[in-house]
Amino acid sequence: MLKIFAAIVFLGLLSGCASAVPISTPLLSREYPEGLVGEKKVLLTGFQTQAGKCFREEIEVYLRESKGFAVLTSPEPLDDRQLEKVIEGQKVNFVLSGDVDRYEAGSNAKDRNLTVGYFTAFIITAPIAFFYAASTDWKGYALASAKMSVVDTKTDETIWSLKDSTSINEQGNELVSDDKIKKALLPIACKNLVTKMLNNFMRSYATNKRKND
Repeated sequence: MLKIFAAIVFLGLLSGCASAVPISTPLLSREYPEGLVGEKKVLLTGFQTQAGKCFREEIEVYLRESKGFAVLTSPEPLDDRQLEKVIEGQKVNFVLSGDVDRYEAGSNAKDRNLTVGYFTAFIITAPIAFFYAASTDWKGYALASAKMSVVDTKTDETIWSLKDSTSINEQGNELVSDDKIKKALLPIACKNLVTKMLNNFMRSYATNKRKND
């Protein structure tokens, strides 16, 4: 009977590993200035690393949804000659480049789950597993740091540059894996950092546009 009880405890706790990771950190809102008319062509370069993939995708989405920019991308890095050819051939207005300096996530879920597993391995300590799981939380974090700059192809001058970072922290009582926590938190950090940085660019762009109009 005790063996059956321990098995039920063990299976019940493990079934929690299939749970989705609850996220309380909100996504930042995009701040598009008024009066963005006529699409300016932006060539997106850089962010070629695996960590940069999310950033490239989020930058594309952000700019396309602004209704004021058309985004051109290159799957491979461009040398100076190739870059100049694309700029002239596609009549590019701006070149946005950048890279990811830091992109990581972690949690205490692995140690927490190992402890729960240890208690469920013995019949006499199986009830402790429930108590331990209920009284301790998993805690996870994600960090992202990146740099971006925009060059005006007409003047060949850098009109905006920024290096920034963001971090998020989450915790919960569910029995979820360390891998699931990381996969849930990293995209939020990526999305929020891109939004934070490009909101800054949009404010700068709108200010300069009003000055020049």
